[in-house]
Amino acid sequence: MTTRLKLQISSSTASTIMLMNVFSNPLGISENVKSLLLIGVWVPLGLTFFYIKRLKKETTVEVESKETESETRKTQSKARNSFIATWICGVVFSLAAPFWLPTTGTILGKRGDLLVGVLTAGMVSVIFGLRWKKMPNQR
Repeated sequence: MTTRLKLQISSSTASTIMLMNVFSNPLGISENVKSLLLIGVWVPLGLTFFYIKRLKKETTVEVESKETESETRKTQSKARNSFIATWICGVVFSLAAPFWLPTTGTILGKRGDLLVGVLTAGMVSVIFGLRWKKMPNQR
């Protein structure tokens, strides 16, 4: 199994466990199982960070050995496009908070849900903006 596949499996598992915990009320999950989910999410989450670090090492070795400048630009362009698409999805999901927050059992009223959505979209944008500065060759 490749490192990329292991990374995808561990991150998918961590995401699934987190979503099960967030939507535990509508799913009818008991408090005991919810506590186990809170503790159990750390294993695949830790593996995710471990595999990210390993994948970075593998790709830098590969890049140094065979990639030309034009291939590097294509790779960076793909990375930027993927990064922007992820940011847009994050902002859209955040602004949709008034629709999905009530299903989690969180009831803040329309104004509170909208405020949570706007603040979350702002935090997502700040985080992505800080990460954007670290990306090489931005245009």
